[in-house]
Amino acid sequence: GTYRFFIRAYGSGGSTRVAIDDVVAPGTYAADPSNQCLPLINNPDADGDGVSDIEDAYPNDNQKAFNSRLLAADFGTLMFEDNWPAKGDYDFNDVVVDYNLNRITNASNQVVEVVATFVLRATGAGYKNGFGFSFDGLAANRVVSVTGTNLTSSSIYNIAANGVEAGQSDATFVVFGNAYGVLTHPGNSLGINTQLSAAFVSPVTITLNIRFTDAQGNFVAGPVGLQDIGLANFNPFIVVDQQRGVEVHLPGKRPTNLANGALFNTKDDRSNLSAGQTYRTATNLPWALQTPVS
Repeated sequence: GTYRFFIRAYGSGGSTRVAIDDVVAPGTYAADPSNQCLPLINNPDADGDGVSDIEDAYPNDNQKAFNSRLLAADFGTLMFEDNWPAKGDYDFNDVVVDYNLNRITNASNQVVEVVATFVLRATGAGYKNGFGFSFDGLAANRVVSVTGTNLTSSSIYNIAANGVEAGQSDATFVVFGNAYGVLTHPGNSLGINTQLSAAFVSPVTITLNIRFTDAQGNFVAGPVGLQDIGLANFNPFIVVDQQRGVEVHLPGKRPTNLANGALFNTKDDRSNLSAGQTYRTATNLPWALQTPVS
């Protein structure tokens, strides 16, 4: 007989290519051209979003359909040295955070929500450091709401009505304002969870819910795609000792609009901002490390 297959493929950047060989069609989902090749066997779709319940991660929510995690592992780890622009003791334990992001998409594979999970594991600093991240190239006005941040009323951060940090062109999020306000100090060490002789403190999980659509599922400033929220433009950083202009990023990542540009190329830093060679010494040593596993 004559057979027709409908194939949908998603890509992020470039051209998508699909190759098919040795197709086996046992007839579980029999279809007929008289029905526009839609399945004749009933596949329930409780929320009516066009994605059958067996494939829908959110079968009762017509605004959500699929999960797409930023990392294959449960978590990766970010480690920061907070003495920038000086190298300092260079132990990379001043802020230690595990991270992963779940990008929730609708039936059209547009990102409607990001669930960003962070686990503060240690802070070996004497400074009161904050932690946040941005999505480089994603305009701040594309965010509808943000919940879950750990900030106090005396915070140095100015948060806009939609939950992003105010004064930023890129969507920028403050996860916590002070690591010492998140983890409880054991009282017999300089930092927390950085000395074997001190009591262990249980890590604390902070989860941000970032919405890109309103209650009706509408994007306020254009659809957000998976390519807008990837590892390439995920830009985590710390803010050193409650000084908002002192940011420490991964090498090659750009500072936010609120960073103090006068600090670059002082002490041990040899950044070239115009060339995108940031947060590195003359011998290309970084001030932050990122791993894809915990």
